[in-house]
Amino acid sequence: MNSLRNILRAFREIETGTVLLGAVLLCFAAGYNMYPLVYPDTGTYIVTGLESRVPADRPLLYGLFLRHTSMRATMWFALFAQALLVSSVVFGFVKTYFRQYRYRLIYLGLLIPLISCTALSIKTSTLIPDVFTPLPILCFFILLHGADNKVLRWWYIAITILCIGTHQSHLLMLSIALGLYGFWLLIRKQFRPVMLQWRKATFMVPICVLGFFITPIINTIYSGKFFWSKSDGIFFMGRFADNGLLQTYLKENCHCENLELCQYQEKIPVDFLWDSSSPLYKMGGWENPPAEYDQIVRNILTTPRYLGMFIYKSIASSFTQFFSFQISVRAENAPMSFDSPPYYALKTVYHHESGTYVFSNQNTGRLDYTAIDARQTWFITILLSGFVLMLIAGYKDDIRALIPVIALIVLYTIANAIVCGTLSIPNPRYQTRVFWLIPLVLMMAMLKVWLGRKAENPAKTGL
Repeated sequence: MNSLRNILRAFREIETGTVLLGAVLLCFAAGYNMYPLVYPDTGTYIVTGLESRVPADRPLLYGLFLRHTSMRATMWFALFAQALLVSSVVFGFVKTYFRQYRYRLIYLGLLIPLISCTALSIKTSTLIPDVFTPLPILCFFILLHGADNKVLRWWYIAITILCIGTHQSHLLMLSIALGLYGFWLLIRKQFRPVMLQWRKATFMVPICVLGFFITPIINTIYSGKFFWSKSDGIFFMGRFADNGLLQTYLKENCHCENLELCQYQEKIPVDFLWDSSSPLYKMGGWENPPAEYDQIVRNILTTPRYLGMFIYKSIASSFTQFFSFQISVRAENAPMSFDSPPYYALKTVYHHESGTYVFSNQNTGRLDYTAIDARQTWFITILLSGFVLMLIAGYKDDIRALIPVIALIVLYTIANAIVCGTLSIPNPRYQTRVFWLIPLVLMMAMLKVWLGRKAENPAKTGL
């Protein structure tokens, strides 16, 4: 009986009506496009998920998510499923800090400018795991300060594990952000708060452990082999080719090492991973890479001179990545019509939708993100200016509870830049997937101040 009460209470606390309305709003970009937005990787996720085949270069979990949520009927179902998850998490986050106010109205009031002035709706409407990148840090705060109902806690734990399992970078980002926050507290000599917050946050340990192992567990189920990735060495080789380290290493070592790759040292493209003329595709490809790739990666990372060069280049790329948050069609949703991986997947599996897909705005060149990019620039500028002025005016005490939240959110976006800048070429797409978190918490802080100052006369707040 108690379990049934908890379940009913959890459903009431999820507040399905508000979450559903938020999900509909989050699908705005897909509605404008007339079909869910796609990226080249979308095709791989769809096909491998439906075939239950572990891809060579990414986890299978998101492909399985698309397979089951689409019900093999339409990709609109999959899109709405991920919009529901995003809406549920953002709503739970807002409710955690505005529980004593009319938080439903506040949630929708915050969601509308985020959809209008950031890439939030674009990310939610695109069928790739980027949609789940910002959610683990929001779930962390919900589990830390809210979600008292056990059923509801399990709901957010399940979402966190799903998000971690859909891409290998998500757990790394979360770990770096939490580590940087702990280091920041130690620098300020706040040893007691570090220990207190660590004890309060120990619930994350089993979540992270399960999230860490979910990929090899799924790989074991669907391939019979326990492994995290078939392509770690390949991705590092791609990054070394991007920043010139691979070319330098081959030039300095081919005379003393018997490497097959040496015969291609003058033909290493910058886009080592995806250029069809790359040596990668002449030496076994993604499925059968030579063992010497791991040897080269190991030698570079264990040789102080090369490691120093790699760290320097990674810091520079991370800095560039952090400030690369422009919203552009080329980075986000370039045309993917005939002969593209998404078209092949849809034509093969969801053939009844291939016509709608081909004539969507994305694939007829009618998408234009120039206006939203300009709005984002002004939006961020105004919010940052307002936040700084608010602190100068002495309102810090009004948002004391949100200061750690803002700090950790900013550190999470920095962690995203570090991971992407270290393991890939800087790309605005990577930063736009988390950058909307910053205006979200800035708006929440400014709203907290306004509500606090109006608290003496509640009739005037309307909230």
